Amino acid sequence: MMQCSRRRAVLRMASMLMLVGAVGGTVGCARKVKIDGEPEAPAAVGPFTVYLAVANQGYFDVNVYLLRSSDAMGRRLGTVSGNSTRTFTFSDNQLQPGGRLQVMARAIGSRSGWNSPTLSVSPGNVAKLILVSGNSGELSRSQFYIEPGS
Repeated sequence: MMQCSRRRAVLRMASMLMLVGAVGGTVGCARKVKIDGEPEAPAAVGPFTVYLAVANQGYFDVNVYLLRSSDAMGRRLGTVSGNSTRTFTFSDNQLQPGGRLQVMARAIGSRSGWNSPTLSVSPGNVAKLILVSGNSGELSRSQFYIEPGS
């Protein structure tokens, strides 16, 4: 049992290090383009990868969905087991118009779901979702925020 906990801790640390390395590699990629006779202007930002780091602090396993609009069913990103973390990645073309991100979480075995607020995502940002479930699996105390890239 102790070995399983240690293995989980090592896997958690490894996944967080991979996330930091991946985000660090994308920060500062925009460069300036000089056009003859004009001052330097920032280059158009191309497609980027969105990082969603999820920490499930409850006992329920939770399915996480990416919402393309507030009235859509959503695309399933995956499951985050109870008391664990997981990072999802997807392309910025999966975001809502204007680079806005909204997710839905549903605890497995519960009838309720939770929709996050809609937040704007930029290249180098990391979206963080902290899932907090009650005894019945309700997720109303969950938190969703954007952490700026370094």
